[in-house]
Amino acid sequence: MKIPQSKLYKKQNDRIIPSVHKKAVIVNSNLTGNIVDIYFVENPQSIIRGVQVAYPSQSTVSSYANTNTIMNLRCVVDIFDETNNQQMIVAYTY
Repeated sequence: MKIPQSKLYKKQNDRIIPSVHKKAVIVNSNLTGNIVDIYFVENPQSIIRGVQVAYPSQSTVSSYANTNTIMNLRCVVDIFDETNNQQMIVAYTY
């Protein structure tokens, strides 16, 4: 299969494929489990707020949020743009 080399294809491909996968820990969640606060394992001092959760992981996150426990749930975050937390998503938890 030949991969197209057009600029439009490259631009769309950059949007779809995450640039980085990072391990993180969820420290807080809203009750619906759609948005969480996380910190990356390599930098626990910086908490990133308002990161969205992928649909398959929402049930796991919301079950922890409903028990009112401290989260400390490990996850992997797909990052499409490191400068914008709206371009990050919690791909899965483990």
